[in-house]
Amino acid sequence: VYVQVVNTQAASTSNQSSIELRANSSTQERQIAKITGDFTDITDASRDSRLRFYTLSSGAQVIPLTLSEDNASFAGNVDVGGNVVITGNLTVEGTQVTLETTALDVEDKNITLNYHASNDTSASADGAGITIQDAVDASTDATILWNATDDAFNFSHDISVDGSATIDEGVGVVTQGTLIVLQKGDTYNDGIAITSSHANSAGIYKDS
Repeated sequence: VYVQVVNTQAASTSNQSSIELRANSSTQERQIAKITGDFTDITDASRDSRLRFYTLSSGAQVIPLTLSEDNASFAGNVDVGGNVVITGNLTVEGTQVTLETTALDVEDKNITLNYHASNDTSASADGAGITIQDAVDASTDATILWNATDDAFNFSHDISVDGSATIDEGVGVVTQGTLIVLQKGDTYNDGIAITSSHANSAGIYKDS
């Protein structure tokens, strides 16, 4: 294995220098990697320089990393063994983000789902919400999902309010059932049951 420095000048306005890492044997010689630095116009002092790193993939030469004045471009995957601090903004243009972390802290007090910077996303809002995997058991999740047809949230499980609950515009029950009002601290679990005036057992009574 040896290092070879190559200078090329294709025209009077361009210049490129390369450092090649090569390996040879008694029968052949091959390039392992190469680093090139170049100016688009060496006579123009305002032009930026560029540094490229070449490697081989399946026998073909690829450029996994390009460095310029204020930019680093990676053509492949990036694995970081330590911490990463990003002082600017982070934009992810892929289709999936996976966080394998035990703690997720978000400073922003408002999280927007079904977001798009300019398009109307109402057509895809149905089913938006939060899912807690294995909330009950290994096969039962818990969800809070938006129902676009009814313009309402659907809760997959009961809601327990530890405190006061204020309903400003009344309660609309669209399916059969009984509204149970249970006072906090009621160890007998026998609150007040309220049924519709059109029900067979209409009225307000003690649910015992």
